[in-house]
Amino acid sequence: MTPAEFVRAIRLHDRFVKRQHGGERADLSGESLAGLRLQGINFRGAVLDGTDFSKCTLNGADFQNANLSSAKFDEIVSEDADLRGASFKAAKLKRASFKGADMRPLDAPK
Repeated sequence: MTPAEFVRAIRLHDRFVKRQHGGERADLSGESLAGLRLQGINFRGAVLDGTDFSKCTLNGADFQNANLSSAKFDEIVSEDADLRGASFKAAKLKRASFKGADMRPLDAPK
């Protein structure tokens, strides 16, 4: 995936989340985003099976209801990320830090 394709996918996904015309759910399955600064990116409800987030900065990123099965989060920085309802089935979390991340179940009060 090229940087331009990634930006396009995130823009369309943001429209999808906001239920705006022309929106499209992001499917970044198997993509490598390793080392990117993804602060504040809205991944809410995205399909991220096997996505490599190693060494990413994810401060404030929103992964609520995202499918993160087999995603890789080795050596990430993720403060204040919204991870409510995210699935980490088979995720690789070596030296990952989720300091301040909201990881409560979706039905838990805020």
